[in-house]
Amino acid sequence: MQHTMIRVVCGGLSLVALSGCGHVVTGPIPAHGTGLSGPAGVAASPEQQAVDQATGMLKNYYLVLARLARENETDLAVLQTVSRGDQVDRARQEVARLRAGDASDQTLIGSRATRHTVPKDPDTGAPATGLATIDFDTCVGADRARSAAVTTRLDNPDWPDPAGWRVARTLSLPGERCDTSLF
Repeated sequence: MQHTMIRVVCGGLSLVALSGCGHVVTGPIPAHGTGLSGPAGVAASPEQQAVDQATGMLKNYYLVLARLARENETDLAVLQTVSRGDQVDRARQEVARLRAGDASDQTLIGSRATRHTVPKDPDTGAPATGLATIDFDTCVGADRARSAAVTTRLDNPDWPDPAGWRVARTLSLPGERCDTSLF
């Protein structure tokens, strides 16, 4: 009986402690960690859903670049499935440089979300229709010693549809190596 009571009290205190752990971050994301997670068992926030979806597309973007660099016969139109706008043309140019051996390896080593804009209903906090954007610090290259820092923006004009994410912009930071503590 006494052990049962102790377990109930400890369980209640654990719930109280965990209930104060979740919070929603808007705008910049803290330098260490994403600042987007809540207690276990709680549904992901719209911001976390967006970061997770955009991260998946970011990985896919670099896989497509690598495949196109290896397969000269593959149509570059596939770039429209992972990028949009002017980034499609920049990606085509990057693939041409990769195929010619004039560009460094574009393997994704790591990424970290740094900023987000995610529409959500002000009353319920649920995802709302609109343009969502996620900015990433990205590390690409053959390995960390031969890496390059890239700022990458993904957007989704069809948010909350997870299929709408595309790379909208990449900006290489010349001479910048990846900060390995971030990835």
